[in-house]
Amino acid sequence: MYSRWFTWILTGFLVLFPLMVWPYFNITYSTLLKYLYLLGLVFVFWVVIGVKSLFRTIDVPVFRSRAEQLALLFLLLAGVATYFSVEPVPSIVGQEYKFLGLFAWVSFISVFVFVYHFIPAENHLRLIQLIVVASIPVALYGIFQHFWINLLLEEPIESTFIKSWAFFDNSNHFGTYAMLMLMLLFVVYMLSQKRVSSVMWIVVGVVIFVALLYSGSRSGWLGLFAGALLITGHLVFRMKYLLKRWVVMMAVLFVTMLVVNFSEGNFILDRFISIGEEAQQIVEPDEEQEPPARWSFWTTSVGLMGENFWTGTGPSTFNTVYYDAIGVEDGLHDNSHNEFVEIGLTLGVPALVVYLMFIGLVLWRGVQYVRTAEGSEKILVVLLLAAVVAYLVKVMFNVSVIPVAPFFFVVLGVVWRRSVFGKE
Repeated sequence: MYSRWFTWILTGFLVLFPLMVWPYFNITYSTLLKYLYLLGLVFVFWVVIGVKSLFRTIDVPVFRSRAEQLALLFLLLAGVATYFSVEPVPSIVGQEYKFLGLFAWVSFISVFVFVYHFIPAENHLRLIQLIVVASIPVALYGIFQHFWINLLLEEPIESTFIKSWAFFDNSNHFGTYAMLMLMLLFVVYMLSQKRVSSVMWIVVGVVIFVALLYSGSRSGWLGLFAGALLITGHLVFRMKYLLKRWVVMMAVLFVTMLVVNFSEGNFILDRFISIGEEAQQIVEPDEEQEPPARWSFWTTSVGLMGENFWTGTGPSTFNTVYYDAIGVEDGLHDNSHNEFVEIGLTLGVPALVVYLMFIGLVLWRGVQYVRTAEGSEKILVVLLLAAVVAYLVKVMFNVSVIPVAPFFFVVLGVVWRRSVFGKE
């Protein structure tokens, strides 16, 4: 039994969360504020749930479903990793700038639990619509940054291509957000009933897509491609009446990419080509060229996992253990640029296995549900599953961050609720 107050407050928070910034400050204006807002919401919700449960005014059966139990086990293992951490305090609150400590993981899992219990199926589509609408000013601000960045900074940036970061401190983080918002836009676009609505969502899609391109995030582009490919193969080709609508959206986005690439002197194309070049450097090493930095992070981190197999090194300790391992006193990179390598190294391999089981269970139950669902229900869940896959592809080259990860766990919560309760 859910409380409508929980539903309204949680919905309002998720819609406003991307905008909870003070942008005219410096490049690191977003994560700390959003971290505090997120912690505040999570703390208040758990206190209210605890008090109401104590006085039996609300019945919230938290952590009774299998996915919740796996998520709870993951948090317990993260807590053990924090206890044995090489840097206990940063492991709790997180290192400066990203703050990806134990508190962050508790917050992410809490969002999943809250969405599962407090956002009923009848509100799912409206929630997604509102989240996408809230991304419009964020995307527009990112585009503004690209063209007029020096109006926003005291010290001008000299660059041939400005990678926009909007309200996210980092262009990669912005790319993750824009990619995920575009995947959610596909949900509302494919389910829109009126032509006017479809045209409106196409326009919004163009705005978000341009912002994604200006982020310069190659992994964001790869994630979007993977998600779109999944939608094409597992939805559009099986529900032929969606083909025309999907082709229109893809054609518009493709033309948009061509225009942006031309206007930027083939920068977008060059970035795409560089993906293949870096992959070739890994497959066929050249002694005259250094391998991509991410490859060094991954190989070294995987090697360190064996030394810290059970409990990891502690959340948010990558920069400490990595630079110690390579004999460098200090370095700029604070994560391994791979979600799964990061979890395995810092939280331990058992935590990584449980996390993969958690994600895998949500995906598996979602796929099982899709097999029996029909019509708009099938479309909705397939598109959400595609969003999950797109995000997972993205974080193979980055990590979950506080300004973006809550939206991923929202999608997981929606998929899990519908796979358990259906349309209710």
